[in-house]
Amino acid sequence: MVRMQTSEAGFCHRSDEQRGVLARWFEWVVGGCQGREPSPPLREAARLERLEGEEAALPSLRTPSEPEIADMLREHYPSGLTFVVVSYHTNPLYAIKERVRAEEGVDIDPFDQGGQGTYQERLAFELAETFGLRVLTFTLARTFLPKEQYLNIHPQAPVVPVPHSERHVEDESGLVRKENIYFVIDELVDNTVDYLARNAVQVDFFSGHYATGMAAARRLSQRYGKTVRRMVPYSTTTHSLGWDRFLATYEGYTWEQLKRFNFDHRLREERRAMQEADLVISVAPSEIGTVTHPGLYNVSNEKVVSIPGGVDTQVFCLYDPAEHRDAVAALRHQHGIAEDDRLILVIGRLWDYRRKGVDIALRAFARAREDMGERTDSLLLALVGVPPVDDPTGKWSRLREEVEELVHDSGVQDSTLLIEMVPHEAVPSWLHLTALSRGVVLALPRVEPWGLMNLEAMATGNVVVTIDQGGPPNYIQTGHNGLLVNRDDVEHTVQILTEVLSNEELAERIGQNAHSTVSAEHSWGRVARRFLWAHLQAMNPAAV
Repeated sequence: MVRMQTSEAGFCHRSDEQRGVLARWFEWVVGGCQGREPSPPLREAARLERLEGEEAALPSLRTPSEPEIADMLREHYPSGLTFVVVSYHTNPLYAIKERVRAEEGVDIDPFDQGGQGTYQERLAFELAETFGLRVLTFTLARTFLPKEQYLNIHPQAPVVPVPHSERHVEDESGLVRKENIYFVIDELVDNTVDYLARNAVQVDFFSGHYATGMAAARRLSQRYGKTVRRMVPYSTTTHSLGWDRFLATYEGYTWEQLKRFNFDHRLREERRAMQEADLVISVAPSEIGTVTHPGLYNVSNEKVVSIPGGVDTQVFCLYDPAEHRDAVAALRHQHGIAEDDRLILVIGRLWDYRRKGVDIALRAFARAREDMGERTDSLLLALVGVPPVDDPTGKWSRLREEVEELVHDSGVQDSTLLIEMVPHEAVPSWLHLTALSRGVVLALPRVEPWGLMNLEAMATGNVVVTIDQGGPPNYIQTGHNGLLVNRDDVEHTVQILTEVLSNEELAERIGQNAHSTVSAEHSWGRVARRFLWAHLQAMNPAAV
């Protein structure tokens, strides 16, 4: 991935030849990678043309108070506001999986996990609970979602499964892989418009998340707008960019593997959706240079804002024995973790192990054990979020075998725990256990536009060791509230790991500062206020 950094000379001051380097590659990918590859090679092109995200002169976006927003809503929108969130490829109900199971008797498929779903669930709840908005989230229908809507997030925030043709279903759960949603997007949009019409929903704003959601929001704005005979604005929220993903995967995948990602469809849909949107939200400041670059997505600076995700600081908090002891004890018992074991925790959607850098983490862990010698007797690596063993559909077995093979090849199978995917409700207990063990949360992904899990780990007082690219440098000051490493420099990563594991005073100070940073700056209430305020500006600039 191109590293975003500020320099005295941005791309706008470079020669036309240098400025067009990445643009030629971008157009080649949009065209389906047909014909000869552009010159120079991609790695050299990225070196020549770094993207200066901080140079873009973006409008400032303050964080208004709740009373200020409430007053504006009463004055200008006395009948309330209705937002439609489009997120076909992920389901925010996974973020509250245990509650859905208890209330609906439904098990949400692990494929639906991830930071984007948490972002949408928390945002929908805050907007509905605090400001009385109606927020409908449309997701892909599955065989295990028999009802037309689910109200588990909030009575004002239903989740609506959108049906689609059986010919597009790729397994018995009703799954259409996110890379292939572009081929069914028009059908999904038509069925979404049909739901809105049948239920007489008066939409004030469409909010499209991720590439497929962006593509859908653009179409919904047009098609729904025709049915109600008025313009309906829409916004896009990145969550990650296809171009950044292509940069990160191009040299690590075969041509056949790259083709399955359908980068040509993704980049084309992203660019058009963002260029035509009324508001573009980047979840990471580091994406701004890519979004506004004239040779890439070429989005006008005036409609781009950066609103990163937040943390539920009431759930992700410091360990409290009275409240958390039983859950932590249950994890120790279930997985055979002794009181004196120290954890290196890698947690997330580890079925996507290559993107999440599981192989890099394994190499670093193996080297750290060697370097620390006898001090590593109780050091355990916990990979939380790997594919399940019990897999009646067959879709996870190959990925599970590949992760197990990585562990075996690293020679650390005797000190590695493979933990299957867990619901979001279980994540705090793993983070509390790691902090109690005087361990480290390790995150070395190949692409990380923001890193919500890092912030959740910081909120619980953990030391986070993560990459110095993408989102993390925006909230981590290395040595103060976390530790940043060069993902490609294993020696450096091992040095940092061994230092913090050996220095309790350093680790305690970093953990305390990490908790303070998140509590003060990254609550979901603050994120929701910024999100709503940006949309109110787009709807009625004169009133804000």
